[in-house]
Amino acid sequence: MRALELKVYDIFKTKLGEAEAKIIIEYFEAKADEKYEQKKDVLATKEDINGLRIDMKDLENRLIKQMYWINIVQFLATIGSILAILKFGMGK
Repeated sequence: MRALELKVYDIFKTKLGEAEAKIIIEYFEAKADEKYEQKKDVLATKEDINGLRIDMKDLENRLIKQMYWINIVQFLATIGSILAILKFGMGK
């Protein structure tokens, strides 16, 4: 037991008795463990965060590549439109 637990245990022991004090301390420890287990799935670890950063970096790279190709296609479509206008005129 930690120092605070020992102090609380001693207070309960003098008021209630050793067996009862032990039961109360075990109850509080069980409740704390239960709360920790409930929150554990919600907490992010360093590995989770690093994995997320890697995933985001990969997504960023893919988006940059997509934007590059979209710009190339857009440029080619513009050039094609200009050539079509020059070749066939503006709807004579």
